[in-house]
Amino acid sequence: MSSISGRMATRRAVEAPHRSVSLSFDSDVTAGRSARRAIQELLDDDVPVNVTRDAILLTSELVTNAVMHSQGRFHLSATFHPSRVVLRVEVVDPSPQLPVMAESRTSRVGGLGLRLVNEVADRWGSSLLAAGKVVWFELSSKDDDPGVLH
Repeated sequence: MSSISGRMATRRAVEAPHRSVSLSFDSDVTAGRSARRAIQELLDDDVPVNVTRDAILLTSELVTNAVMHSQGRFHLSATFHPSRVVLRVEVVDPSPQLPVMAESRTSRVGGLGLRLVNEVADRWGSSLLAAGKVVWFELSSKDDDPGVLH
């Protein structure tokens, strides 16, 4: 009979480094396409396709709002933490007007993007800055399934 003796090795969990992207845009219609592509590349194949679609959709909503409501350049930053399965996207623009969620009306065309952000994102918000504002959202893992973004 053989025996093994010695100290048991302990493993420390090492958090994988986060990935991020940061881009500045002029306020024009081509910004949305570039922003969507950047988010898709950031997430790569690390998350399910439906989550990538949600992230792209919400990013598109924030960027469209910046294009429509700010006058000038705006900034997009996104950070993805694969080990914690958290994505945060922020759009900073020079407008001091905080976004307001529109009332849901079936006859209204447009203006319901923040309702979509509110329904799909795990968390979202906005705040005034010294020059302008930031609008952000987060998609994070569900408590009952840590491998899938919500």
